This record gives sequence, C-alpha cells and structure tokens, in this order.
Amino acid sequence: MPKRVFVANGTTLGPATPGKVTPPSLDQVTCPSKTKIVVLNRDRLFRQGDVLEVRVTARDAEGRPKAHGGDFFRARLIGNLTLQESSAGDVTDHDNGSYTVQFPLYWVGGVSIRIQLVHPSEAVEVLQRVREVPNKRTFHCTFVGVKTGVTEERQCFSAPYPNLPLHQQCDFSKADANGTWFCERPEKLPCNSISKCIFIFNNAKLMGLVSQEEKKFFKKPYLEEELEANLSVPIRVHPPAVRMPSPADLKACPGNESSSLTPGTQGHWSRGVWKSSICNVRIFKTTDVQRCLANKTVYLHGDSTIRQWYERLEAMLPLRNVKQHTSGLPTTLCYVKKCPLKRCIPDTQSKAYLNLYIENPKAQLFFFTCLSS
Repeated sequence: MPKRVFVANGTTLGPATPGKVTPPSLDQVTCPSKTKIVVLNRDRLFRQGDVLEVRVTARDAEGRPKAHGGDFFRARLIGNLTLQESSAGDVTDHDNGSYTVQFPLYWVGGVSIRIQLVHPSEAVEVLQRVREVPNKRTFHCTFVGVKTGVTEERQCFSAPYPNLPLHQQCDFSKADANGTWFCERPEKLPCNSISKCIFIFNNAKLMGLVSQEEKKFFKKPYLEEELEANLSVPIRVHPPAVRMPSPADLKACPGNESSSLTPGTQGHWSRGVWKSSICNVRIFKTTDVQRCLANKTVYLHGDSTIRQWYERLEAMLPLRNVKQHTSGLPTTLCYVKKCPLKRCIPDTQSKAYLNLYIENPKAQLFFFTCLSS
C-alpha cells in the first residue's frame, strides 16, 4: 500500500519517496472525539440472533471526513456486567474513511457499544514502515569451543548485515521455516559453536526511526481512545422469534484446526466462559485436566502467550520437585519426579533448543511432567 502524504487542504499527493516520508500535521490525523458512530436501522426491533450494524465515519481534528481508510479500530459489545457478557465486533474498512462494524446479538437484554481507536491510520503507516526496516534489534551471541573453552561474542541479526561481506557471516537461516538469522563469524571458532544469545534492547535506535512529529501519533488522544457513541436511547435485545440453538445442540468443537468447525472468534464470553456460536466448546474442570495429563510429559513451545498457558496449567496441576534451568537459550523449566537436571535436559537436545531459538528468538520452551495425585 503506497504511503500517503497530505498537505494543508487534505488532498493526496501520491506515494512518498522512500526514506522521505512527510508526516501529516496533527489536525489531519484521525481524531477520536470528532469521529462519528451511527447505529444503522436504529428504529427496528432487535432480537437475539440478529446482527447489529454500526457505521463509523473517521474525521480529523477539524471535523473533516477522512478520504481513506487504514485506522485500527477495536469493537466490543457489552451486555450484563454481572454475567460478564461481551463479544467482539467485526470491523470492515471501506478504504474511504468509513467503516462498518457488525455485532451478532448473542444474548437478551440491554447492550452497549464500545469502539476504540487503537491507532489512527497515520500511526499504522509509521508502524508498517518501521516494521520493514531490517535489523532493528541486535542480539549478542556467544560462541564456545567445546574442547578449548574459548569464547567469542558476536552480534547477530534477523537479516544479512549490509556492511559485512557474506563470507564473514554465519548463516543460520531456515528456509522451511521462512526464518533468517545471521551472525558475525567468529575469528577462531566455527559457526556451529554458537551457544547462547541475549537480546540487547536499544530504545534510542528504535526511536531514531520515528520523527518527533510521528511520535505524537502514539500518545493521547490518538492512542487507544474510546469513541463517543452518543446513543440517546439504550439498545435493547428482545427474545428471539424462534428458539435459538443452545451449545448442547451444536456439534463438539474438534481438535483439528483444518476443520470447518474451528471456533475462531465467532462467539461470546459469558460468566468468564467462552461460548462458540458454531460448535460446542468442551469446558475442562481442574479434575479433567489432572486426569488427562497425569504422568504425561507436556512440551509447550511459543512466546509469552505460551508462558501464560504454562502459568495457568501450573496453577491447576500438582507439579512437584521443581527444577529450573535458564540460559541465553529459550527459558526452559523442567518439572520432574526423580530426575537430576542433567538427565532432564540432556546435551543431545541442546541443538534442538538452539534451532528453535534461531527460528524464533523470543521462543520459550517448557517441559513438565504432570504427577498423579
């Protein structure tokens, strides 16, 4: 998508020259307080099972309608707060400054609309531009000689380093994973002697990619700001004309992601439980989880989201004899019954950890054994 450059009268000048993007002035940025929300077919009788449609018209600080899309909106429908009822809205960008939000009506009673401008289109374009800049983050990796114990530290990047000839770089890229990883070649050690890597956060380097004017796009009132719905009459959802299917009437959600019944985001929250609208989600009690995983070893590989799953399981399962192993490689926690750490994480698996780490530098790998009570 070409970058847009705006002048005072709001006209589009066309694609900007790469590296010479002129940010719009703040009075041309999508303004939450001026952006309008209109409920379509407001006078109709809404029933459970219907779809509530809302039109959002993006405007700048002067109240002028935006001529293009790209704004990042997050939409929710809130029901009975005591019952913790909520669902996500489906936002359609018409690429002309207008958006349609569809809310399936899953429950009976009063509902309220919550639409948040997460990022204006101007901020989204900055994020897209910065994302394409290679080697924004620097990793320092240690190479260790197995026999000599000699260590060398080198910088590593997610793309070839342009100022260094390729023969002076170690290429750890994996084509099958569509992942690239390059390091400065050690002076005396081979590339396969890489041992661990540490991410060096350089905020000044990252901030240097964004102009002072663009940084304002990521502050209030443009960041994660709620739009004003201005609904004089509350929206009320009436019982359906015909009986709605209950979760028990739906087929069980399969474990196969390729199935057409994959739950996805089609559904809603109620009493802290996710209810899919296309299949019956099985609710696991703590005893179900303990019975299913008793005396089994579980492997979790991922990022901080996986860590949250691990912490959730840790709170539910009777794990004992906790042993922890940390290094520059992915965080590895090992829960064992009677097993010394060196047997729990044998050297033969170190390269596997390294391969996973190179594919995803932020990866975390958790091993644990669930013990029967």
